[in-house]
Amino acid sequence: MGKRHPNHRLVKIHRSYTVEEIAHLFGSHKNRVRAWVKAGLPTCDEKRPMLILGHDLASFLQAR
Repeated sequence: MGKRHPNHRLVKIHRSYTVEEIAHLFGSHKNRVRAWVKAGLPTCDEKRPMLILGHDLASFLQAR
């Protein structure tokens, strides 16, 4: 089970992540990351696989 507040310092800002990679990084489920996308986490484009830039992920987690 993952932590309640994921550590944004684990994210490498010059890398792009898939939903599965983010879930594995924080020890959480893929659906939690998908909920972050619905809550406003920006993605690179609307295509699959959903790619998320590390810089966007780190700033999203800091703002939460």
